[in-house]
Amino acid sequence: QNALATTSNNISNVNTAGYSRQRTDQGTQPANFEGGYYIGNGVGVTGVDRIFNQFLVNQLRTYTSAESQQDGFLTFSKQVDDLLGSSSLSISGGLEAFFNSVQEVANDPTSIAARQVMLTQGDLLANRFNTMDSQLGELDRQIDNTLSASVKDINVLSQGIKDLNQSISESLAAGYNPNDLLDKRDKLIGDLSELVSVNVVEQDNGAVNVFIGNGQGLVVGNSRVELSTIADNSTNPPRTAIGYGPSQINITQQLSGGEIGGAILARTDVVDSTRAELDVLAESIVT
Repeated sequence: QNALATTSNNISNVNTAGYSRQRTDQGTQPANFEGGYYIGNGVGVTGVDRIFNQFLVNQLRTYTSAESQQDGFLTFSKQVDDLLGSSSLSISGGLEAFFNSVQEVANDPTSIAARQVMLTQGDLLANRFNTMDSQLGELDRQIDNTLSASVKDINVLSQGIKDLNQSISESLAAGYNPNDLLDKRDKLIGDLSELVSVNVVEQDNGAVNVFIGNGQGLVVGNSRVELSTIADNSTNPPRTAIGYGPSQINITQQLSGGEIGGAILARTDVVDSTRAELDVLAESIVT
């Protein structure tokens, strides 16, 4: 009956996110001694265990974090690609129109109309540079918003993991195997890996320690450290950075993986490099 109940529970939870299939373990019941021999008493339930592979779970978290990072990087990169390839904003189209007008002035220097066209094309080219820089600045603000939202989600998840750590430790100490609580905690850690790369270490009492970045403890047993968004004044204008703990130590550059890693990578490798190249090109044209 217990085995059937466990099977029924598995079927009922087939669509439950994070649920691990359970199995009823059986063991031989102590036999009765009857007149020089033993009469068996069948089997009894010795426990209900999760069908669970820690190695596979760790691999899933790693690849989930990597996939989420690449997906975030692709999202921001595609926006820059679309911006640079836009016919109405692209610098190449503006350059071609401007230098064509310069050539017309060279061909007929006394033409007032040709001179006016050249001045107009110069204004349009300058506007393209300014508009593109403004759009890249807006993309930078989107990255700031992504970091802020991710930090809020991380704090909610870390609180949930901390609470489950305590409940799981208490259940194990009382001799119970809290399968559902373990599933919930693994689900929260999996959700956390979508936001940032994590390293999980299990303690002897069943609680887990969750580390991010270069070993910063996010959840350690029954305690947690809260992240915050801070202003990075080393950039102009100041950008959103991620602070660790009450002292709000800037750990932005130490984080990788997940949505946060993708946003940081897109900021440094795509947005910053594009704006720098745009500045060099503008300066060269002015010169």
